[in-house]
Amino acid sequence: VSIVTLIISLALLIFRRKGLKLLILAFLLLALALLYYIINYNEIFFFRIRNEMYRYNLWAKTLRMISDYFFTGVGAGNWKIAFPAYGLAEFHGLFADGWVSWVWPHNEWLATLSETGPVGLIGMLIFFGAVLRLFWKRLFSNGNGTIDKPILLFLAGILIYLGYTLFSFERERIEHLILLILLVA
Repeated sequence: VSIVTLIISLALLIFRRKGLKLLILAFLLLALALLYYIINYNEIFFFRIRNEMYRYNLWAKTLRMISDYFFTGVGAGNWKIAFPAYGLAEFHGLFADGWVSWVWPHNEWLATLSETGPVGLIGMLIFFGAVLRLFWKRLFSNGNGTIDKPILLFLAGILIYLGYTLFSFERERIEHLILLILLVA
């Protein structure tokens, strides 16, 4: 997905206009991604079932944690400490035995709400809302009524980052934080 986004972004900068070339490039990239998926279907499919079950259980138990500690949260960084109290039986192997544990629920929004309560979640919403609003205002502010393409790319980058936070834990990965800082700066 990242490579496809990068190539399409570069194509937008190179061609500087919408056209058939960009459409053909996007179609070819999607066809290559589909071909890769078809070739590796069994491996991807069986990994995804297990992974999706784990995420579903992580999120369901995190939602229970949020309902128990809605106003205060469990405290910053305490999700990993509070989580085992909600049960590990649904997980297999080392996870069920308690030898290995997760640090975050693989969803930045649920992690923030479960640890800091609504105050932390509102803070995140205000931050990202202000950033999106700023980029949206700058998108058409070049004076000639056209879209400012670099701003469009930054806006797309922020939206992709926000989508990624639904399935990952951004606080633990420095490269994602650096990307966010570069996009916002």
